[in-house]
Amino acid sequence: VLGPPCHHDHSGMAVGADAIRPNSHAARATDPRRSILGDVYHLPLANRQSWAHSACSREDVTRALSDDAVTALEADVLMGRVVGSSVEGGGGDPRENATAPEEFSEAEAIMAHPPASTGDLSVRDFLEMVSYPVHVDDGSDNPEQSHSAVQRRALRKHIKLDFKTIHAVKPALDAIEELGILMGGRGGHHKGIYVSAQRSTHSKNRESSNAHVRKLEEPFSIGAKSESFSDQSNSQKNGGGKTLFLNADILEGPGTRWGPRNTWLNGDDFLDVCLGHPALRRQEPQTTQDDAVYQQDGYAFSLGFVTDNTAVEGFSDSDVAAMTELVAAHNLTGVVLAVNAQILAKNPAPFDIFFDTVPSSQILAWTGKFLLPISPRKVKNIKSHFREKGTLHRVGFDSEVAGSFFMGHVYDALYSVSSNLLSLLKGLISWYYMVNGKVC
Repeated sequence: VLGPPCHHDHSGMAVGADAIRPNSHAARATDPRRSILGDVYHLPLANRQSWAHSACSREDVTRALSDDAVTALEADVLMGRVVGSSVEGGGGDPRENATAPEEFSEAEAIMAHPPASTGDLSVRDFLEMVSYPVHVDDGSDNPEQSHSAVQRRALRKHIKLDFKTIHAVKPALDAIEELGILMGGRGGHHKGIYVSAQRSTHSKNRESSNAHVRKLEEPFSIGAKSESFSDQSNSQKNGGGKTLFLNADILEGPGTRWGPRNTWLNGDDFLDVCLGHPALRRQEPQTTQDDAVYQQDGYAFSLGFVTDNTAVEGFSDSDVAAMTELVAAHNLTGVVLAVNAQILAKNPAPFDIFFDTVPSSQILAWTGKFLLPISPRKVKNIKSHFREKGTLHRVGFDSEVAGSFFMGHVYDALYSVSSNLLSLLKGLISWYYMVNGKVC
């Protein structure tokens, strides 16, 4: 059958006995286990980050950590096996196996992008690489205790874990808890949870096993020379106050609304597993052994929409309403919507209401590595819209931009032709099924 591939509906899959499974959004909003989380903290400045993408291998992570210009790393998490391990199986696209957790009974959470099912980093290996040990006072008053410090780990840079299957979420959170990365970390309930929304492309061209960096703004600086990951400054040794983003694609966006539901994870399941895990529970601020304040790392949710770069339409009011409803149902705020920049340029207006409705929210506009760059004209249009609304400071870019206005016009023309042809093809397919009384 012609048309985009149809993915299976995974919304009914089991997510484990420990997951919170209220029967309604209202129940989630009042769940007492959310009250243990802390207060609002500021997210990193949206327009001051330079991202390394698909940093899923040791080589990619090492390169990104050594690059002073990189302030944040993104890496994909799925169930598979580490290269050289004795674990067999795990083959195929993990999205196709997401409804059969027993198939991963001998696998583990690894860093890899579908369709790959092997890699050289487990999620724990990755987290150890992107963090460093910090010893903090445990508050013990026992004079017989030989030392009153416990080990935590602080993030070297902002980190985003992009989960490709629900089965990788709990193992990753287990590793975060065991390593002490978010011990004392920031979080919140009602007005305290950070949320970031990542919209992932439907195109296979975005898949990459290599890290890459796109910079539209100057990287964030606090006035001191950036250090390599093997030479932390005093402020970094005391805790850098970085953010760990937990990402999952949960809703359809432009270009993916037709046919069966094709999102990879269920949003309520994802949030319930995360919010029910002790790794995200806030502790009181602590101090290091030299009495310096330990600036805790925080976490943010990244809730995503699957998109298709060839979509004719832009983001709609209903797209934003669906995300707003999910955010409200879980009493979340401080939202960062990472949206497809090519599609955002078609219609930025729906996000104005989101900015007004959700306090401390931001936008991160991205482009895929192997997709065509966005034109300077589209970037200018996006900036002009939000500058006019007085919200440009809440918009950041993680985008590859065409090197000239001429090439930008060429890329725009290619996108326009491909979008129109695909729209025509979809129309013909819909007409065929309607005439023959069939359903895709």
